[in-house]
Amino acid sequence: MFNPQFNMECGDSFRCKYEVRGQLKFYNQQNPIDHIYHFPVGYKGFALNIERYGQDKSWISQNADSKTWIVLFHGTQEKTIEGIMKHNLAPRLRNVFGGTMCRITNTKIKEGQNANFYQTDEKAVAECYAKVTSTYDGKSFHIIFQSRVDPQGVKSPIQENRYYTVEDNQNIRPFRILLKEIQQKSQ
Repeated sequence: MFNPQFNMECGDSFRCKYEVRGQLKFYNQQNPIDHIYHFPVGYKGFALNIERYGQDKSWISQNADSKTWIVLFHGTQEKTIEGIMKHNLAPRLRNVFGGTMCRITNTKIKEGQNANFYQTDEKAVAECYAKVTSTYDGKSFHIIFQSRVDPQGVKSPIQENRYYTVEDNQNIRPFRILLKEIQQKSQ
């Protein structure tokens, strides 16, 4: 299920580094807008085997074009890792932004329970959902899935542009698990 040759660690040298990964086509813009990817500084990334997605790898390139899928993060708990790796992400019961307008498409975000998968392009937001559920050798970790998402299958609420919703899990491809040790606050 893993492909170690693409493991990575983002140390301090990546702190101010960012690149473009894909583009988003906004309904009110003539040209697509580059989607900025900020490296997950402080995380160790364990690459997943992406062969199950087929031979065409244009979706995971480092280009700024319409074929390249954008990078988003999904904070999770240890108990969900196996299910995500085998079956992909699953929609959440709570659909906070269901029925609100999308800033990208100017259409409504799908309503109802289990209607959307929620992700973010900010690792700090993903950390809020990566509850401290993994402990190994006395150390606790944040767990975040790094995914590529088809820019044509993503929505984002007008009132909260840090969140992205995806209605069809065929538009999400997890490609790396990120782990970061949580430093215990000294008393």
